[in-house]
Amino acid sequence: MALWIADVNFVLQFVILGVLSVGLFYKQRGKFVFHGSTMLIAVVLNAVSFFLVMWPSFVAFDFTVLDSPLKVVSLTHGILGGIAEILGLFLVVAWGVQKKMQSCIRRKIVMRITILLWLIALVLGILLYAGLYGIITI
Repeated sequence: MALWIADVNFVLQFVILGVLSVGLFYKQRGKFVFHGSTMLIAVVLNAVSFFLVMWPSFVAFDFTVLDSPLKVVSLTHGILGGIAEILGLFLVVAWGVQKKMQSCIRRKIVMRITILLWLIALVLGILLYAGLYGIITI
């Protein structure tokens, strides 16, 4: 049985996915200020989740020996998710400092890499949650 904080965090990740989807909708409609604002919300929600739940769990995990697929999934999830969060923070800070379209367009590849890393980390997080709480065997 999962800890309540793990359940809340699990649900929060899908809320963040929804916020990211709304941000993509705004981008496709050319509403870039709304796009930036929703991305800011997603990054802040993820940062709260990262620092309150995921980071403490990650540092408490024993990675001295990667003797199980679950540990490999956990380590990969943590590294990719951490990189995605750092990139997300960089992007929203850069957007907040310099809201010119040209500067955002130059960072488009970083945005795509960030969302790809976050989605991979999300899938690994789902596997990790399912493995840790006996839903599947990893």
